[in-house]
Amino acid sequence: MNFTKDQIQVLSAWEDNFRTAINASWARHPGRYALKMIYDVFTVATGDNRRFDANCQKCAIDLLRDCGRLYFQDKEAMAKKVVSKKEGSETEVKKVSVKVTRKKAVN
Repeated sequence: MNFTKDQIQVLSAWEDNFRTAINASWARHPGRYALKMIYDVFTVATGDNRRFDANCQKCAIDLLRDCGRLYFQDKEAMAKKVVSKKEGSETEVKKVSVKVTRKKAVN
């Protein structure tokens, strides 16, 4: 995993931008502040020191695409981890037989 839970939570705000950048090779410009936050999270998590300019569309799409791929991989890995924890924590249920007796109604 590349991102921490807190970083995934921050990046989740731009999930649609990541999905569009990966699948359609374009994305709406999320804004300079958003791109700066995405860039900071991406560089801290991966150690990638690429040049980045928030006004450059190629820089923005490359960042959204690369960060989005890692984001979705980590999100999927976290989902699998949660499912495996739930499956591992199940306890066996013992079968119990219960005798039921009917009482006669009084007329």
